[in-house]
Amino acid sequence: MAFRLALAIGLAVREAREEQGLTQARLAELAGVSRRRILDLEAGRADGMAMDKADRILKALGLAVTVGADEGGPAGPTIQELRARRQQARSEAIARMLEASEKGAPW
Repeated sequence: MAFRLALAIGLAVREAREEQGLTQARLAELAGVSRRRILDLEAGRADGMAMDKADRILKALGLAVTVGADEGGPAGPTIQELRARRQQARSEAIARMLEASEKGAPW
């Protein structure tokens, strides 16, 4: 369960950051954390990350985590679905970098 939660939070952070046009470095600056923390969180590796740091990252993006009892509502995404979404995001990022490189633009 914790692994799936970490992946879901990481994916939400990456999607929100990209939608807002922020680099990992800029988000780290806004949240007052290292870029490594952003990288780890987006990759679903939040082990040992202090809650206040994760909270600062989420707040910098206008996100929040809510916890509640599941009362028969729709189930969240499976680990496989989260991994597929993360892989899709990576593939899209690589495609954007290649396209920018072909045009001679910086990433």
